[in-house]
Amino acid sequence: MKKTTLWLAAAAAALSPLTAHAQDNARVFQPSGPWTADFGDDYCRLMRSFSDGRETVSISFEKIDTGPTMRLMVLGNAVSIYRGSDQIGVDFVPSANPRRLPFARSTSTDGQQLLIFSGVMIDDGSAAPAGENAGPPPATIPTAAERDAQELARGTQITALSLTSGLTTPVRIETGSLRNAMEVLQTCGYDLLSIWGLDPEKHRTLSRPAFPPPGPHLANGTIPFGEFSRLAGGSNMVRVMISAEGRPTACEIHYPTLSANVNTRICAQIMDNARFQPALDAEGQPMASYWTVPPFALMGPPPGRR
Repeated sequence: MKKTTLWLAAAAAALSPLTAHAQDNARVFQPSGPWTADFGDDYCRLMRSFSDGRETVSISFEKIDTGPTMRLMVLGNAVSIYRGSDQIGVDFVPSANPRRLPFARSTSTDGQQLLIFSGVMIDDGSAAPAGENAGPPPATIPTAAERDAQELARGTQITALSLTSGLTTPVRIETGSLRNAMEVLQTCGYDLLSIWGLDPEKHRTLSRPAFPPPGPHLANGTIPFGEFSRLAGGSNMVRVMISAEGRPTACEIHYPTLSANVNTRICAQIMDNARFQPALDAEGQPMASYWTVPPFALMGPPPGRR
């Protein structure tokens, strides 16, 4: 997929009035431009800017596959964090299940603060635990098509993104309905599967995703302790392409933050040693698919916790 940028039409419906929750000392940011989409060969990103009349905040949603989790990125110095805070309250309004989420923080080239939250889902307002797809899937799972429909239904209800605890002043970003935005990301996600040589339609109705036996999948010391701090914000995600026979056929790193030598060792060990239960299509037949996890899900428990 060639990298491209397109403009999404702004929602025609007026934004809903502020609730008491939003008015409680929150800085309220209204849209200052349309959604912009940036699609690459291994990511799908939507971005939009918002203003409170004094300062601007931009948010981005980014997916790297067809799953329900995504990265949420918030750019702007208007979001002021308490000194020492390592979590921020994140909620999609109307509230579903507000959570305090860890984040990674950096600075953009123009001096703006960038906050990165990983594993975010809009359908229940929470974050997926790191490595949730590292083990066998539950006996009954919704198909991708069913999960997509749930996400769109939830996106229709949403009116705003609220950032609360952990900040000196709460922030409310009036996104309006996120249904169209999530639909664009879903479409892009299935396009990624085509680029990777997989069957998008079979993945919409697969009866079981691919998964490995219980780990660990990396030898002790593969990721040096000194590099653990580079894994915040859902960075350095590992994607393994898996054949219908359950063998790894390729290993890719999304958002690489570990050194090139470390990532080379990670992929080499997976390609040499990992074996998988293959994904099954709607008829229960093995099919080629993929497996995406954070590096921590590939490692064993720390010393003293075995």
